[in-house]
Amino acid sequence: MIVKRAMKNGEIVAGGGAVELEIARVLRKEAVSIPGKQQLVVQAVADAMEVIPRQLSENAGLDAVNMLSLLHSAHGQPSGKGRHIGVDLGREGTCDTYVKGVWEPVINKHNAIASAIEAACMILSIDETIRHPASEKPGAPSQGVGLGRGGVPVSAGMGGAGMAGMMGGGQRGMPRGVRKLKGRGGG
Repeated sequence: MIVKRAMKNGEIVAGGGAVELEIARVLRKEAVSIPGKQQLVVQAVADAMEVIPRQLSENAGLDAVNMLSLLHSAHGQPSGKGRHIGVDLGREGTCDTYVKGVWEPVINKHNAIASAIEAACMILSIDETIRHPASEKPGAPSQGVGLGRGGVPVSAGMGGAGMAGMMGGGQRGMPRGVRKLKGRGGG
């Protein structure tokens, strides 16, 4: 499928984590000019891009920290000479993956990065949707139902004891009026 896409699309990029590391380098360089919290987001995406070469190194049994250090120094060369340097699993080092023939179709990279960013945005959107403004105030409880007036747990007004207190103390832990649950395993 990868060869088919490469032939159909006609555009390739260097593999072996070279593209991801180059994207991370460019993002870090641009993040400096971005004000506020957005700078942290761009830096986090740059950090996420480095997972690919790190994982390639770890999967091959190489020292990932040493490999990332070598890749960073190669990608830091002036005039972009090291932009195609990636993980060389055969020699357990780095190489120009474009010259060596370690390629990936551009469309695969584009789709993978776009999907990852979209998934992260959806997670952040859900997080923003369920966050309550009162929970962001200083001194607010960080988890769960929290405290009501006077420092008394909110569930205390409904019988205390957490969810059991809120639901009422029925037979064998069930809510009042429920004798047994129907359906699977309930009888």
